[in-house]
Amino acid sequence: MKGGQYQTPVRASFCIDKHGDFDPAVAPDESFLVFSSPRPPAPAKTSDLFIVFRTPNGWSEPIDLREAVSDKVFGVEARLSPDLKTLYFSNQINKDGVKVPTENYIWQVNISELLKAHGL
Repeated sequence: MKGGQYQTPVRASFCIDKHGDFDPAVAPDESFLVFSSPRPPAPAKTSDLFIVFRTPNGWSEPIDLREAVSDKVFGVEARLSPDLKTLYFSNQINKDGVKVPTENYIWQVNISELLKAHGL
């Protein structure tokens, strides 16, 4: 809002037309953002979780958390813990590693080392 008026939305610099980026979770200081996307290298018909970091010129290039943190980190509905060290997300993989299309499970992963590697 500026001068009591809502402003026209501006697309984030990392969004590409041919991919459907969604479910953003933003750090309170806007230093980073986690989102879901089917963009490569996500396997076909799935969504990976990606992270971007604030830079002086906008946002960094997206980093796939499946590659950066663990091959088990993929899904949707990213949420951050209050201390920003834990990422929560949902996917359809049960505790035995089996996909159950009719179920959703909540997972958590520590991302503090990744944040530290990026100066946070």
